[in-house]
Amino acid sequence: MVHELKHAHDKVEKVTPGFVIWASFYDKHICKRKLAYLELMNLEDSTIQDKFKALCTIVKRVHDLCEGTGGGGLHDQLEAEGVSLHVYNTVMDLYFDNSVFNAIGGVDPSFVQPG
Repeated sequence: MVHELKHAHDKVEKVTPGFVIWASFYDKHICKRKLAYLELMNLEDSTIQDKFKALCTIVKRVHDLCEGTGGGGLHDQLEAEGVSLHVYNTVMDLYFDNSVFNAIGGVDPSFVQPG
């Protein structure tokens, strides 16, 4: 769901003069997206955001560990964290052009916006 919102945000940003704030875009469109995912219908928006931030923290930790070792051990780290390669790649795709998220070190991903 967040992945779809990110791509929609990117499209809007390309045709809209100025800067389209991700947080505002997310808040405006989250209810429409929840309708497509029955398992999310009963969750509060803040719960979805908290779960996504927790997932991003795990992905960031795995990313940093693997980058620090020259990229080795990705599958072992993902297994240890209980995250699939597909989920890891999806989150990394959201943040692929964000230099703050991709920097190795102590960046808290809960403060970093996708893209």
